Amino acid sequence: MKGIYAALAAFVFSHVNATPAGDDAGGEETPNAKPEYFLGLLVEPESDCSRYNSQHYSYGFNTDVVLAAQMGAIYAPYEDACFDRYTDVDVEHIVARKEAHDSGLCKADAVTRHQFGNDLANMTLATKDLNRNVKRAKDAGEWLPDYNRCWFAMRVVQVKLKYGLSIDAQERQALQETLDACSATETFLRVRSCVAD
Repeated sequence: MKGIYAALAAFVFSHVNATPAGDDAGGEETPNAKPEYFLGLLVEPESDCSRYNSQHYSYGFNTDVVLAAQMGAIYAPYEDACFDRYTDVDVEHIVARKEAHDSGLCKADAVTRHQFGNDLANMTLATKDLNRNVKRAKDAGEWLPDYNRCWFAMRVVQVKLKYGLSIDAQERQALQETLDACSATETFLRVRSCVAD
């Protein structure tokens, strides 16, 4: 556990002065109320401050090919499964685009939203059913993968720090409980061999 937080400490330190997603990083503060943070992430309720439009977060046509090349296979980390065809999988945003919108990107400009939509550090592959019907736009407090959970939790923290996004209380609890149970090596994605025996 200590290794996890030590590794995150350096990452957090390099991002604590990052420009938040909008001009107002948090909601209205009450007198004497101190904002709560978890690993540098502001803990506050989600807020849809502008209408969500998926076209503002569109990504490239061949992103699935790029992701598979990075992993060395058409591999779906959430299910620890390998596939032969790109038609078997979807491009999946680890921090969902709608979730990011409601966590701060609703205040961001068009360039930042486009950057988020195309950020390979926030993308992976997943089966169509899991992406479209199971995970959808859920945050880490609402859904965690069965496999590679430590990697997923770490990546959520890293991506949200990068874009100055917040987490809600339920998400904070889920991330903390997950990371508390992780070793440092488990926070890195280890793609299993997809070569048939």
